Amino acid sequence: MLLSARPGDVLVHELDRRHTPTFGRDTIRKFASDASEMKKMASRDFEDLLQCAIPVFDALLPEPHNTNVLTLLCTCARWHALAKLRMHTDETLNLLDTATVTLGKQLRHFQRHTCVAFNTKELKREAERRQRQQSRNLVQHGTGEASTSTSQTTRRPKTFNLQTYKLHALGDYSTSIRNFGTTDSYSTEPGELEHRTSKASHHTVRSSTKKLPRRLKLVSTVGKSQNNPVNIPLFLQMHLGDPATKDFLPKLKRFLLAKIKDILTTEDGLSHTNSSTAVTVPGSTTPTNANSEGQILIKADRMYRHNLMRLNYTTYDVRRAQDIINPSTSHLNNTLISTLAVLGVYHVNVTYIGPGIIRYHSHRIDFLWVRWYQYVDEGSSWCPSLDRVCFPPMAEPDAFGFVDPNDVLRCCHVIPQFSQHLRHLDGKGVSRCAQDQLDWKFYYINRFVDRDMFMRYQWGLGVGHTYTHTSTNRDSDADTTSAIFEDLEEEEVNLDPDQGLLSDSALESDLDEDCNEDYDSDDDAILDYEN
Repeated sequence: MLLSARPGDVLVHELDRRHTPTFGRDTIRKFASDASEMKKMASRDFEDLLQCAIPVFDALLPEPHNTNVLTLLCTCARWHALAKLRMHTDETLNLLDTATVTLGKQLRHFQRHTCVAFNTKELKREAERRQRQQSRNLVQHGTGEASTSTSQTTRRPKTFNLQTYKLHALGDYSTSIRNFGTTDSYSTEPGELEHRTSKASHHTVRSSTKKLPRRLKLVSTVGKSQNNPVNIPLFLQMHLGDPATKDFLPKLKRFLLAKIKDILTTEDGLSHTNSSTAVTVPGSTTPTNANSEGQILIKADRMYRHNLMRLNYTTYDVRRAQDIINPSTSHLNNTLISTLAVLGVYHVNVTYIGPGIIRYHSHRIDFLWVRWYQYVDEGSSWCPSLDRVCFPPMAEPDAFGFVDPNDVLRCCHVIPQFSQHLRHLDGKGVSRCAQDQLDWKFYYINRFVDRDMFMRYQWGLGVGHTYTHTSTNRDSDADTTSAIFEDLEEEEVNLDPDQGLLSDSALESDLDEDCNEDYDSDDDAILDYEN
């Protein structure tokens, strides 16, 4: 279709030039430089192509065909994400049924409106392969001699065909999952990738302790070494005039002051007041104002740099998983409520020296130096466009900041919007710290990068979406409680007079036993979610 849309291979070369960054250890792998050739590809490679196809195909075709293609790709990616879930409920299966119907409509719309607008033919290599096969057949049957030249090979017309079994079988996925379980239970992919398990466990098992500690509460992990110290005054002097280091020290001290107050509240019994920078000592009535940034002391004026940060999280199917943040690679984009790019992973040793201090003791505080994205527009579940973000101007006061590693939810896959080109066409950036010489004007947030990321975009189905079930749970609890009391009242009224009436104490004891049994059963079903 790209070859017929414009003469030559211009659009195909543009497609190959749009390199998508990798994600995770092996979630999205590096694509080949000639991805359009689609040579020597495994099934996982086709999956990666589908998950990253929307930003790559954006604006290659004229409208309305561009919108039709992006809508079809978004629908296919959504259907694929739902069909490959490792844990299904009735609600997700209903979503899969709806996605299947929508996919069928989009395929027929694509065939009727977009495919007929282009004179598509088979590829050149396909025509040459067909010609060679015909020549071999002629030689084997002795009816002629093989032609050594394929220059005169004609390319046959080739149209989009919906009459295939693969498309026909898409409607049976939901029924098969209901009858036989999720697709990962009978797929060959886990077995094909099992060889990586023993290789990855070799180093860990060899150096592990005999008794493994439980680390379920550990949200993020930053190294403990102090081998890479950075002198803060010298660092600011080296990057004098850099927009990323503007108000670096005041912002850092305000962040550290808030964090150390939380630590002191837990350890030393200090309490917060309404003011965000005020601390009170138990027994005192007048809060002490702590607006001054001099109330904290950074030990030796040093911050210690780390190359990696490991982020632990719970997936949608109640499994433990881990993301790795490396500021020196493309794996530096993360998501909280907003999206950010990590410029560095550091820790400092801080001592609180302000009013209300009980003892002079330094505390280690980990932090991320980040550059914030700002949202341009947000896509919906069925919208052909993904969420778009961009970097705000560096002159804005909140363009850079500091974040607690424990507040990070997950790493996210950020793909440039290739159709909008680079921000600096000359390749010269403004900030050396931010390394903005290769910044694009806009970026897409890939919600289809893995199953867990996709579920976080589904209302009420992701980890931490408890706020979507609050009213329902309260209503059900109230209905259950009222039903218990109604049953008790009916039993009390319908008692046989010969058997006598229950006393109030007996009724209360029975009710307490029922409540205790209910609480015990509820405790067994509680799942502790993090992130």
